[in-house]
Amino acid sequence: MTLFNISFKRRVGLGERAVFTRQLAAMVEAGISLVKALNMIADQTSNKQFAAVIFDISRRLEEGENLSVALSHYSDVFPKLYISAIRAAEASGRLQDVLKELAIQQEDDNRFISSIRNAVVYPIFIIVAMIVVGFILTIVVIPKLESLFADSQTPLPFTTMAFIATAKFLQRYWYIILIIIAGIIYSLRLYSKTKNGKYFFDNLIINLPGFSGLIKGIYMARFARTFSMLIKSGVPIIDSITIVSDVLGNEVYKSIFLNAASQLERGIPLSTPISKSKEFPSVVGQMVLAGEQTGKLDEILLSMAQYYKEDSDSKIKLLSSLVEPALIIVVGLGVAFIVFSIMVPIYQIAGTIQ
Repeated sequence: MTLFNISFKRRVGLGERAVFTRQLAAMVEAGISLVKALNMIADQTSNKQFAAVIFDISRRLEEGENLSVALSHYSDVFPKLYISAIRAAEASGRLQDVLKELAIQQEDDNRFISSIRNAVVYPIFIIVAMIVVGFILTIVVIPKLESLFADSQTPLPFTTMAFIATAKFLQRYWYIILIIIAGIIYSLRLYSKTKNGKYFFDNLIINLPGFSGLIKGIYMARFARTFSMLIKSGVPIIDSITIVSDVLGNEVYKSIFLNAASQLERGIPLSTPISKSKEFPSVVGQMVLAGEQTGKLDEILLSMAQYYKEDSDSKIKLLSSLVEPALIIVVGLGVAFIVFSIMVPIYQIAGTIQ
């Protein structure tokens, strides 16, 4: 059965692809044929859509296609980096080694992404919860207390009057606010899909005040690890740079790498454009230069990737440890503001009645 158009109900995640690659590398090392190995892995895969893809790749191998060609039919599952590394491995006869390197690279990426995700989930949950509570208080609670405050003729704190004014404004113009917010979000999404818009937002991200060092470090780790693996796999250096420019997913770095690729074609070493770019730490250009001079670029890049990975991990952990006390302070200030705005006038009214 040919599976030219598979409708994916469940996306194939990086973790699933890493497990697949690790299993395939182990089976190839054990001497199991690719077709048999793929069928065995597909039988054990819980993601039915991914299992169907693996079975179809196995079928294509039986019909005479190379593994890289079979994988290329599913570019939404296997990225360009993956397919290019497999193609180079087939040409050099290093499929087993390259599969191991791909597995390590994807496992590292998966752990790294998970650490970032875990660091931001808690703060986002707290912030959203605070916004929801504030909205309910403003729309539901304050209007019910407004008549009580008005009848008492008790002087109200400024925060309470601000709460009441905000509640009235939201009740009258909530649809206008929603239209404006939706319009802004829609416009930003449209702009972000243009080349200039994507470049603008990507440049904004890597130069975000207070986070620039962390974000650039993450990109440096990904660049160095990916580039090292491609070179070690036997992918030509210019092709490797082009692939890296796509893998990073940042228009700023993509333009830098594409410019570097054109300079390489003219005989200019990679270290030259990297050293001139302010988006690369100076040490990166020096390390690439050392790799070019010694002929050990892949080894030096791998060491650099490990350094930036560990450095980014430590910064993320530090940031996570600082977020919790900062959120406690913010929540405490929010509770104090609410208590002062609502409870104090109520106590004042109760005292006046007594």
